[in-house]
Amino acid sequence: MKAPPLGTSQSHVLEFKGRQALADPKGIARAVVGMLNADGGVAWIGVTDVADRAGAYEDIPDVESACRRLRDHLIDTIEPSPTADELSVQSVASDDATHLIVVSVPRGKRGPYSQRSGSARSYWLRVNARVREMSREELAEAFRTPRTGDLHDSEARRDAVLRIRTARTSAEQFGQPALWLQIRPVIAARVGEPARRALLTDRALVGDRAHGWAFAVGGATPRMEDDRLVVESGRGSVSWIDERGAVQVHALLDMFAMDRAQVLNSWALIETICSTFRIAGRILAEADAPDDAPVLADFALLGLNRTWRLKPYSPNTVGFSMSEGATFDGESLLRSDPFEFTASAVRDGPDSCALRVVRWLYGNFGFDEEMIPVQFDRTTGRFHVPS
Repeated sequence: MKAPPLGTSQSHVLEFKGRQALADPKGIARAVVGMLNADGGVAWIGVTDVADRAGAYEDIPDVESACRRLRDHLIDTIEPSPTADELSVQSVASDDATHLIVVSVPRGKRGPYSQRSGSARSYWLRVNARVREMSREELAEAFRTPRTGDLHDSEARRDAVLRIRTARTSAEQFGQPALWLQIRPVIAARVGEPARRALLTDRALVGDRAHGWAFAVGGATPRMEDDRLVVESGRGSVSWIDERGAVQVHALLDMFAMDRAQVLNSWALIETICSTFRIAGRILAEADAPDDAPVLADFALLGLNRTWRLKPYSPNTVGFSMSEGATFDGESLLRSDPFEFTASAVRDGPDSCALRVVRWLYGNFGFDEEMIPVQFDRTTGRFHVPS
């Protein structure tokens, strides 16, 4: 796609935003939601808006990293989360070699779409070259007549969401503060029982540390429960893999407490999330899942009760030691809609997928991405705790 010539007018399907919009991408998300709820469109980042026309090109440094951060922000704050078919974020060079970003969306099939900020949701609609909130009548009509969906809103997806929600409800009813994470392919990714047993007990298969926080439990004997193989750590965590390739970990928060205080060990939380995504990625690889097959992930911290605290930065830093940390303003941290990935993303970059969950987690405690431990290497997309 070529950059728009300077002087081009904005329209109901074309928007320009200067590169400063990346500093706080809420405005970009607002524009994208408006397009999804209308006829789709294209938003150019790095093109200034001067009297509703393309005024100048502004170079975006490290444009590929900026694309990844923007894509993650849009997926995490738009509800329902845009799928790969509904959202494209790409870098483009203008005629003078300026690095720009173009965000393309079709008319959404699963609307109405909203922009989420905490517990608040805003429904936007693009009209001409402006974005406004949808009226009560427009929202009522949109909910009465949902648009036609595809695989990402198919019976298989609805079944996957129902299975996830049923499992999370069961975890909530357990009644103790806990971390809960389930990753479930929409299309079954079946692997044999021997392979599942190995993944439940051998951390080395996915590169986890022998004595770190991990999905697998070394030396344990998995047991069969219904359609899943289950293993317990003896320290308060239960992991399982079912016949359809779904994985789940449910671990008491006491496992992540530092010095018996209700301060969460950020390394332990992040390593557990990454390990679970690595297991899911290995299953998808062994099952030879199609690259674009959707994979859902739901995450929760249950029973926080405004008492458990998360601190910014790495546990071995002064910033961590000096901070009192922050609490989540609610009983439990829950998502209203699962994260959605492709099978290729989870298979080829499980830690990068986990980073999306971690960003969302830290954001709900009021922390920016810069406050996530530096052991999460943004360049390689890999998390590694020092020995």
